[in-house]
Amino acid sequence: MLICGIDEAGRGCLAGSLFVAGVVCDEEVLSQNLSKTLQKMGIKDSKKLSKHKRYELKSRLDEISHLSHFVVEKTAEEIDTKGLSACLKEALEAIMQAVVSVAKNEVIKKPNDRGDRADEELGKSSGGDLLDLPQEDLIRFYFDGNSTFGASTLKVSRDFTTKISLECIVKGDALVPLISCASIYAKCAKDTQSAQLDKIYPQYDLATNAGYGTKAHIESIARYGLSPIHRASFCGKFLDYAHSLDSALFGECGDSSDFVKSSVQKSSRTKTSETKSSKLKSNITDSKNTKSNRAKSTKRTPKATKNQPSLF
Repeated sequence: MLICGIDEAGRGCLAGSLFVAGVVCDEEVLSQNLSKTLQKMGIKDSKKLSKHKRYELKSRLDEISHLSHFVVEKTAEEIDTKGLSACLKEALEAIMQAVVSVAKNEVIKKPNDRGDRADEELGKSSGGDLLDLPQEDLIRFYFDGNSTFGASTLKVSRDFTTKISLECIVKGDALVPLISCASIYAKCAKDTQSAQLDKIYPQYDLATNAGYGTKAHIESIARYGLSPIHRASFCGKFLDYAHSLDSALFGECGDSSDFVKSSVQKSSRTKTSETKSSKLKSNITDSKNTKSNRAKSTKRTPKATKNQPSLF
């Protein structure tokens, strides 16, 4: 029996592709020694690993002949056109089809004709251990999460006698070793793409945020708008937030240049106001002094009357 762990990376990103990876191995090999080997290597949920450690483990996984891996990419354009759930469904079916194709000893091609874009590693993955799979055996697919998004095993197993099952496991990337491996492959594919896109769109700092909706990323969207690699369908609610940030950052101005001009004008108005205020205070003081002097000048020394002796 074959076991395949599946996980994704980039599901909630505002920019870049979604990557879904599958790692497959014979259950007997996995139970005998490979599971312990993976544990000793430090294989675990990719989110708990540093970027450097993920790439290091990916290289070591590539050297394990008993493992085969497949990576399917869904672009931002596909996600906007079809929706995230539909893309996840297609990616899951694509990986299942790829595993079945290897089990049938067929030449691996792109998983299907529905626009799935398989990673180059799809053709490089080692599938030697899968070719001896008896037709009556079972292939079990385990996907990290709480939904299989309607992925159909019937479509995959058509004209193939092997029984196929697909099951979702909550927190599977921390519980099932092969799902942990898949999470590493998917995350490395996402990080690699983010680094490449960062060179084309440096204003969004994708190499750091990997396309996720960090505060800095949203502020960049507020300043520069959306790029061709942003998922417009994902950015709607964030655009409202970005607009509020824009208002907070730049007031009623539309962009930073207007903000600078506005700041200069406000500064000028403030200085003018301070000058006028200073002059006004000075005038008030002068006015008070003048009135005081006038009041003093209007005071007269009392004169002695005829019936009253003079004091001087």
